[in-house]
Amino acid sequence: MPNQVVFILGGPGSGKSTECRLLTELNMVHIPAGELLRSRMLVDDDIGHMIRDIMTRGLLVPSSLSCGLVLERIRSLIPCVNDTTIFLIDGFPRNIDNWLAWQKDSPYSLAAVVSLETD
Repeated sequence: MPNQVVFILGGPGSGKSTECRLLTELNMVHIPAGELLRSRMLVDDDIGHMIRDIMTRGLLVPSSLSCGLVLERIRSLIPCVNDTTIFLIDGFPRNIDNWLAWQKDSPYSLAAVVSLETD
């Protein structure tokens, strides 16, 4: 079984990061999409400025960019993991455009989608 991804979805405070932290004990790798964006917006270049501007206005970053950041992180980790590692993508995709970008650009198969809900 080659590397796969699991999307962990849910609203703020639904426990996405907590669940991912627990699952990392099973040798899965947690990739928090929001953290990738927040880190990238601190880079002093055109892309960092664009992300900062979009996020401070409360808008969603273009799908190609957010998907690209997630895929870039996975590629950077591939040399450090075995070929059956499951990547837990926390907070991505956020909408149908994100999903379509993932389908178009990702070589990794989707193992599952976990949707966490709170009352």
